[in-house]
Amino acid sequence: MIKLLFWNARGVGNKPTIARLRKLCRLNSLSLVVLCEPLLGLSQLDSVRVRLNFPYGLANTESRIWVFFYRTWSTVVVAQSA
Repeated sequence: MIKLLFWNARGVGNKPTIARLRKLCRLNSLSLVVLCEPLLGLSQLDSVRVRLNFPYGLANTESRIWVFFYRTWSTVVVAQSA
């Protein structure tokens, strides 16, 4: 079973939000976290990934959806819109 969190964070650039996310990940043993509207540039993805203690992270083209996870898997993008 995969435990995941899908959160419309509306910004993850501040310490309280990161602390809350870390706590949620730890308390619930989350293996997948999806953040919508992180309001940070793609250059910040790795910084947030490290602070949340995930080995992998990726974002969509416009950096509006971020995904952090522990294991790799194969996916196929079926559609994308602006």
